[in-house]
Amino acid sequence: FLLKYLSKHTSAFSTVFWSALLFSLVHLNPLAIVLSMPLGLLLGFLMLRTGNVAAPITAHFLFNTALIYVYGNL
Repeated sequence: FLLKYLSKHTSAFSTVFWSALLFSLVHLNPLAIVLSMPLGLLLGFLMLRTGNVAAPITAHFLFNTALIYVYGNL
């Protein structure tokens, strides 16, 4: 919802940056913030590029699955 709103009022980069920043801050864990900001940028650009929410949801799922596989249940 935020991406859709911001994309009507700002540039694509600004839209994705602010959306990713909010995405990372919601995690409330310093390590998660560091990891989720780049992920948020990727997911935001993926959403803008595809126009389909399924693409970033799938990418988020794969990222979380990879974290669990590599580090165990965080």
